[in-house]
Amino acid sequence: MNKQSNCTGLLIYFNKDYSKDIDSLYILIKSLCKVSSSINKIYGMYSQSDKFTRTKKFNEKNLKELLEMAKKGTLDQISLEEKYSDIDLPIGINIEFGKRSYVPKIKAYKSHNLQIDLITKKSSRLFENYLNLLKKKITDLDFQYGIASTANNYLKLHEELNASIYGFFDPKNPDAMFIKTEKEKRKEKELIFYQNLDEYDKYIRRAYWANFLNPTHVKKIGGIEKIKKECPVFLVEELPGGNIYIQLTEKIEDFGTNKYYKKLKILDNFLKPIKHPDCPDPIFTSTNSSKQEQKAPSTTSTLSAEK
Repeated sequence: MNKQSNCTGLLIYFNKDYSKDIDSLYILIKSLCKVSSSINKIYGMYSQSDKFTRTKKFNEKNLKELLEMAKKGTLDQISLEEKYSDIDLPIGINIEFGKRSYVPKIKAYKSHNLQIDLITKKSSRLFENYLNLLKKKITDLDFQYGIASTANNYLKLHEELNASIYGFFDPKNPDAMFIKTEKEKRKEKELIFYQNLDEYDKYIRRAYWANFLNPTHVKKIGGIEKIKKECPVFLVEELPGGNIYIQLTEKIEDFGTNKYYKKLKILDNFLKPIKHPDCPDPIFTSTNSSKQEQKAPSTTSTLSAEK
């Protein structure tokens, strides 16, 4: 495995509003936990806020307590983690639900009916198991759009999936936590556009290693047969309901090479019919240079500050 590509993650949007169906939300969370029995922490995010509940041990009692809060509208996100210390977070799963609305305090949209984002630093086999589980969920729910990607550290992937930039953390200068390079500033423009795009039933962000597309996307590209014949990727897989799954290369570990980014750019051009006309040009070069790796922030320090 490429030493720098040690975090894999996915983000999937559904139209289903789980705030109106807490029983189904419970079943979904339990199915995610079955993939990895090592989930040991759980907490929630308060509605219309950037505040979190206290992190508790993951068990049936604490899960049902948070679900009861969600039922009352107090929470619009539940997070699951495998966590052993501030710097050891092998798995993180966020499940957002409810109506999507803009929160001025954090300058971001929160919730998109149902949004699942998941990051793991564990084996690629575990990631594939999560990927296959959510392929099945696409058949059960009103699916919108999904992506899977990878990065050299947890924070970078968290930024990409959640369309936000935190900047490097300098322990010698804690008051200047959110310093951004010029490249990060350009990337931020791209991510902010994604953050404000609420039409994923019609448009996509850009090309990623894995791309889940709905029937509207498929039709705008030219149909499933055209995609099968012309899409420049390793795998095109039909999913029930007219949805499709497009995978750039055989293994997600292929990430990080110049060859990988050339392929990604070609795929992005193929998917142009379903990209928003105002979408900024994506950056298809590695963010994993050795210089940046040395300056990469402590995952925990920044994410803790975010909470």
